Parts: sequence; C-alpha cells; structure tokens
Amino acid sequence: MQRDDMAIFAICLIVYFVSVSNLIFAGSAISYIKLSERLLGRMSCSFYFLTLSTFLIWGDDLSLYCSIVFGAFAILSSTFATQLILFTVLPLALVFLNPVVLLIFLGSIVLSLLLSRFYSYKCIRHMMRYWRIYKRFVKKNIMVLDSLSRFIKLDIFFSALKTGGFKGGINYLITREPSRTLIFYPEIFLLAFLLLVTGATVDSNMILPLVPILIVYLLTTTEKFNHLGESYRYIEYGLYFYLPLVIAVVGVDFIGITTFWGLLTAYCLVVVFLMLSSLYRDDDYPEDDKLATFLSGINLSPEDVVYPISMRLGTDICARVKCKSFWWQPGGITDSVQYEKYIEEYPFLKKDWQPLFDEFGVTHVIVNKKLLQSIDWSYDFSALAKVREGVSFIAYKVRPE
Repeated sequence: MQRDDMAIFAICLIVYFVSVSNLIFAGSAISYIKLSERLLGRMSCSFYFLTLSTFLIWGDDLSLYCSIVFGAFAILSSTFATQLILFTVLPLALVFLNPVVLLIFLGSIVLSLLLSRFYSYKCIRHMMRYWRIYKRFVKKNIMVLDSLSRFIKLDIFFSALKTGGFKGGINYLITREPSRTLIFYPEIFLLAFLLLVTGATVDSNMILPLVPILIVYLLTTTEKFNHLGESYRYIEYGLYFYLPLVIAVVGVDFIGITTFWGLLTAYCLVVVFLMLSSLYRDDDYPEDDKLATFLSGINLSPEDVVYPISMRLGTDICARVKCKSFWWQPGGITDSVQYEKYIEEYPFLKKDWQPLFDEFGVTHVIVNKKLLQSIDWSYDFSALAKVREGVSFIAYKVRPE
C-alpha cells in the first residue's frame, strides 16, 4: 500500500470502531450482537451500497460484480434492505447520469430469483402489499403513530424535559429526527466538520451517493411516507460502511489534527454514557412478574383459549402458562381480509368478539387495562363472568351455554 492508502485504511478503522452504532445496542439494535436477519440485512445492504458507490466513482469491474452479489444477498435477507435498494436505484442513476445502476439492480433481482428459486419474487410482492396494509390499517392506531418516524418538535421536547427531567428529554430526542440520527451517527458531524470547518476538499462524485440516501431519509420521516419504515435505518443500512470511507478520503490530509480524532472518540463515549445512564437504570425494571402472579390465580389449562387485549398480551401469556391465544406475525399479514376478520384497530382484536369466540372456542379474556386508555372505543364483556381483577389486568371467563 502507498502511504495515502494506509492512512485512509487507518481512518476508516478509527471512524468505524468508535461509532456509536457499534457501541450502543438499545432497543431493536440488540439484534446486532447476534446472528440475526437484521444483522445480515444491514451487512449485505451496506456492502452493496459501498461496492456500488466505489464502482460509480472509480469504475472498477470488481466493485460492479460485488455490488450485484451483495444486492442479491440483501434482497434475500431483509425486507428493509430491499426497500433501500429499490428506493435509491433511480435517484442514484439520475445523480450519476449512469444507466448501469439500473442494470446492476436488475442483475441483483435476477440473481436473487435464481438463488431462491423465485421465492424472492413473493417476498417483494408481499412487501409492496404490506405498504398498503400498514397505511390503511396499522398506521391509524395512536400507539403505532407515536412509534413512527417524525421530526422533533421543540415544544414537545421542552414539555418532556419539564415532566420527565433529563431522562425524559433524552428519551424524546432518541425517538425523533434528526436528533436520533445525529446521536447514533455522529460520523455525519465529522464529515460536515471536515468539509465546512477545515476546508477539506473531495471529489464531488464521493458525495453524490449520499444524496439518494438523505432524500429517502427525509421523505420517510414525513407523515405521508413514515409507514415505509424507520427513516434512520436508511442511513444505517446505506452508509454503515460507505460513510467511514468518505471521511477517510476527505480527512487523509488532516491526520495531524490529533485533537480532532480525540474529540470524535470522546463524543462517542459521552453519548454512550448518556444513553446507558438514561436507558439502563435499575429502577426501570420491575421487581416481580406482575402478569405471572396474576395468571397464577386463574388456573389456565392447555385446552383453554385466551382472547388477549391487546394481541401483544397473547405471547406474554403463552410464555408463562400452557394455553392457546391469538397472535400475529409482524409484517406477515398482507391480506386485508385477515385484518377485517380479526382486527378492530391494530393491535386490538375485534370489538364484536362473538364470531371469533365461536370459531376458536375461546374460554377466557384477559385485558391489559392500561392499553384500553389508548383507544376511543370500548369492548363490552358484560356477558362474561369476571374471575379476577388486579391493578394492571382483568380476566373474564366465557359462561357455558
């Protein structure tokens, strides 16, 4: 390697290993510390975008072939990775004025079809059907709306600080954009610093691949398109490997600024400390299992069928006692008929419960009382026998006919 090549490689490693995204595994990011679909999707999609970008910048054949292969792996491994590839292919072709991008995309599709014996076609078709289902049914519930990507609102932030203190403010920031992305991906600050403050220069072709990712990120943060997934994950899946490379190429002439690299490391460590102190305090965890205690007084048997309110409670119940209940595979229901039959308002089962009771032989109803406060309608279980009520749950038993 030449000196510049060694320097670029060293900076890539530094930026990559001190990145907050490689140090914090809060929430669903816990999947990244095990061999999961999410990890495979991020890795394959990031390699696809890295190799595709290097091909568009330097035109080497190896990157072209690798981008086709990694694109196929991404399509086969993750719905979200497929969305990123699909949403960015046309903008990339336009910003580079290069139709080969479309051919690479088609090559990845064809390879994924061959490797999966055309199963990937079904996955893509169901992915598109789920977009409509999510927008028509799932997105309407206030519980879901609160979890979708949104831009930060200062009045709500100050209200969170007032009611929840420091922890309330931090928790609000890490659930809204662009603060969540800037906290978890400080490399964006680093690149902006190099370009705007130090006067570093870079080939504009290295910046062009960032444009489609940022456009998709901004669009999926809006209320019109936020049903297409968490917007920050488009940054994560697309720039996980490419952004350190851009920073390395831009910053190769500034390695002498050791304090700068120290500040980057310090910033990442401070963010990690704040996240850990706000998310993992001992008082966040209950001292006992309230649901298990509640269920112990009901005497459910393997033959019993529980109607849970909401559906998420069904898995919690079955994890504690041997019985049957209702559940759904997130992202797996792509038929509107299923929603109309089973779901009143996601994630709540039908308000008119009698047809489902008759079809599946429901014997009990267990209700999470707190979740009922999030809906503006109600269930009528007055015809059932209440067998137990606690602070958090109510249990009913179906009266024998």
